[in-house]
Amino acid sequence: MRALLVMVAGAVMLLSAGAHAGLGWPVMKSALRDAGAPADLTGALAAGWLFGSVAMAVFGIITLMCGARLKRADRSGVAVIMVIAAGYLLFGLAAFITHDFNPHFLLFVVTGLLAGLPVLGTGKAPGTRPSS
Repeated sequence: MRALLVMVAGAVMLLSAGAHAGLGWPVMKSALRDAGAPADLTGALAAGWLFGSVAMAVFGIITLMCGARLKRADRSGVAVIMVIAAGYLLFGLAAFITHDFNPHFLLFVVTGLLAGLPVLGTGKAPGTRPSS
């Protein structure tokens, strides 16, 4: 069940990456054009926005790969999942608070919790030896 939840989180990351690029950027680009933003500003924002979309997709793929390992009882990806989950959770909370409690950012919080909670406490600290 843990692996399945992690893999669902990875799928949510991939889907949201697609929505971010395919649905979010056109709306943002249109708003920038309507506001009279210069083309070089719009281009720079496009680069950052689309890089964010690619990063979200990469996080999703990595999470799916780690979830597949977890399904085979291989916990070697747990630390990676926790880093990605923490990033989603912290970003989501910070954005939610600093952007007038906009519920859109709760998707990042939920995704971070969905990825991180199933593996919380299941990994070993790097460099530790098994107890005898």
